[in-house]
Amino acid sequence: MISHDDRRNFYRMMVNAEVTLTQVTTDSRYEGTCINLSATGMAVSVDEMIDADMELEARLEAADQMVPALNAKTKVIRCTPQGDGSYMLGLEILDVV
Repeated sequence: MISHDDRRNFYRMMVNAEVTLTQVTTDSRYEGTCINLSATGMAVSVDEMIDADMELEARLEAADQMVPALNAKTKVIRCTPQGDGSYMLGLEILDVV
């Protein structure tokens, strides 16, 4: 397990790309924008509140069709309301599939 301090050592890439989130247990879908991505997690802006600890499958399409999409199992660590009515998710990447 990577400690909190170690997680902060990973470089974050600014992404600003569309991401589809699918709830593992119900197949509910959420559309959002991936703001940044690191080796252990991602920040995603969504239009509705999503509960902490929920497991989601994330699919992030690459801008270049030569690069495969990122498919990952994730867990919601936090969901923070933003001033514009959206929510910022902090997602932990559990596994890349």
